Formats: sequence, structure tokens, C-alpha cells
Amino acid sequence: MTVISLANPKGGAGKSTSAVILATQLATSGADVSIIDADPNYPIFDWSQLPNKPEGIEVLSRVTHAQDQRKSPTEVVVTSDNIIDVIEDASERSAFVIVDLEGTADVLVGDAVAVSDLVIIPTQMSPMDVKQAARAARLVKKQGKVARRAIPFMMLVTRDKTAIKSATDLAIEEKFKEFNIPLLKTRLIERAPFKEMMLKGGGLEQLDQERESVRNAVANARALAKEIIAKLRQIADEGKQRVA
Repeated sequence: MTVISLANPKGGAGKSTSAVILATQLATSGADVSIIDADPNYPIFDWSQLPNKPEGIEVLSRVTHAQDQRKSPTEVVVTSDNIIDVIEDASERSAFVIVDLEGTADVLVGDAVAVSDLVIIPTQMSPMDVKQAARAARLVKKQGKVARRAIPFMMLVTRDKTAIKSATDLAIEEKFKEFNIPLLKTRLIERAPFKEMMLKGGGLEQLDQERESVRNAVANARALAKEIIAKLRQIADEGKQRVA
């Protein structure tokens, strides 16, 4: 099993949309995925109640969890007291557990980060957003010290207006390098199909593939999933080398 958490203390960074994009791409490739919706606004739980949720995805929430298509309905309340148990339980059913964390640095967030194989920190490329994302990076490093292991993390640029990097983008990337903060190469471009997916339910593949905007969104999502899988394999290989 693999645990991927998405964290950022700033609202509107694109955590929930990024989590659904990744989960649906993994499910499309045949993997079973559990999403733990720990955001107090429950955006992923709401998405799961819409039509066309892909098979192989279950959603667990702080209030309830969506009916898993593979078994009878059950109910669980995700709290700071049981978040690790919920993650471990989901790991027994799913190859991937994706945790959409709330913004505040509370016990739930810290515990989820501590048991993660990879933490993704979505951010927009503005000085204010990057500053908040850097706070999330410090939290990950702090939890790594508590857990006595380096917890891998990557910044993910979301809601990018264009694939072409501006001078400001390049300057911000230099800051990331200066503070040793890794950045995913794939950016999630601001695309209408991403919003449409969250509003209508299902994944990008359920949208009209004849539309160029949908095809571009699918390509963007697949590139992101491919890069994250490659990163996870790299982390696993490095772990085996340390053990050997």
C-alpha cells in the first residue's frame, strides 16, 4: 500500500481537485484507491455523491463515507483520534490511500503526514501562496523528525494560467531550490474540465472526449499521475538500497 497526503495551510490551493485527479487516474489504470476526505468542507465527499464515481474508488470522510461499490455501506467518522487507524484500515483494501488534509496544522494533519509515503503540497505561483506552501514543507520536515525518518514531499503547481513560465515563476522556482524544496515538473494548468469534473462527478474520462479542452485535461492529469508514480518508485528503490 502507498499513502499520499495532500497538505497546504492555505485554502483554495487546489488540494481536493488534485486529489480527485490523481485518484481517478490511478483507478482508471486499474488500481483500488481510498480517498480520505479530512477537509472540513468535505469537497471530495460531495464529489463522491455525484454520478459516475469510478469503480475502485471509495471515499472516507469526517462525517461519513460514500458507499463502497465492492461491499455493503458502512459508516466511519474520521477524527484526530483515529486517522492513523482509518489509513491503516483503508490500506488493507486499497493499493493507494490518498488523504486530503485540512489547512490547519492540527494533530490529524500531523499524524497523517507522519505515516505518508509522499506528501504533495499544491500551490499557486504567487508569493503569498508559496509562503503558505513553505509552511506546509516545514510541517512535513518537523513530522519527519518526530517519526525519525525523512518524509518525502513535493510541491505541485496548480491552477497555472499557462504552460509557459514567467519571470516570476522562474524566480520562485529558484527560491524553492535555495531552500531545498523539490518541485514536480508537471503543473496542473487552469482547465475548465477540472472544475466540471468536480461539479458533475466522475473522472475526466467521463467527459466528452471530442472536446479538445477535455483531451488536454486528460493529458495533463495522466502526466501528473505518471510523474508521481515514478517518484514513488524512486522512493521505494532508495529505501531498499538503505536496507541493503
